[in-house]
Amino acid sequence: MEGWIWLSALNGRTCAACIAMHGTFHPVTERMASHVNCRCTQVPKTKSWAELGFPDIPDTRPQIERGANWFTNQPEKLQRQVLGKGFEAYRAGKLRLEDFVGRKESVQWGASYHALPVGRALNNEGRFPGYGQPVKSALSAILPAPRPSLLALAQSLPQNVSVEYGGDAREHLRHLVGHDFTDQEIAHAVGALDGASVQVQRSGSKSIVAISHPLIETQQRTISKDGSSLVIANDYFRKADGARPGVGIESFAREVFGAKALGVRVPIIQGPMTRVSDTADFALAVAEGGALPMIALAVMKGAPLEELLQRTSELLGERPWGIGLL
Repeated sequence: MEGWIWLSALNGRTCAACIAMHGTFHPVTERMASHVNCRCTQVPKTKSWAELGFPDIPDTRPQIERGANWFTNQPEKLQRQVLGKGFEAYRAGKLRLEDFVGRKESVQWGASYHALPVGRALNNEGRFPGYGQPVKSALSAILPAPRPSLLALAQSLPQNVSVEYGGDAREHLRHLVGHDFTDQEIAHAVGALDGASVQVQRSGSKSIVAISHPLIETQQRTISKDGSSLVIANDYFRKADGARPGVGIESFAREVFGAKALGVRVPIIQGPMTRVSDTADFALAVAEGGALPMIALAVMKGAPLEELLQRTSELLGERPWGIGLL
């Protein structure tokens, strides 16, 4: 998370200061300086998928319009309701909406932004903080270009892999497997991503496989026979012959970052939220964004519940979705 954005209730009951503050960016360490009885809130300013190392996932973050821009497009009746006596100075261009933002300190309440009367605004007493923006490190200019994402690497079988065998390791591994194999096949079987280096050594009746890749820590596999089954295992994971190939972080990248296990485009399950995610249209929006929607059923029953389930099923069709129950 880069910081947070000031979000206001944009209507005629909101003061000029809060509307002007709408859409402003603030660092994580800054406390929200809202006034008494304020209805504003904070929403997180997250990094994009590309900034997190997943350039293949579209940026679906909502864009928040600046409050002053929203206010400009409102009818005169609403502008007069918000600004009162200050409307004429605003319409004449003597004051911007941001000029009505004052700031004060209180022993009981702390710092707070509030709306100034027109006289004080004309006297340049406004304390609008600016819209702000995430600060980029000066080091970014000299850092290397982003590396390929795990998502891009995990969506295809490994092609650019190097496999090295020590001593009679290849012959021994062929004996364990029961047939010959290519470098790509053995790399895929142990969960190596494209671009990995694989080293195979024999250790008694087992084969020890070390996997190195620029994006992950070195991983180790043990290949052995358990009766008639071939077993590929490491210190914290074990998978028998016939299961999906790959273990550890590589399998996680292939099956979860690829989101294939969920049947969705991005590896996100939307948490069920009462009175928020209890509509079929909300579920559709989540699904169209590539995530797995979960409709909230905690406070629903009877006909409304049946109608919601039916409507969701019709809207989403073959796309996967789930429900949240308490």
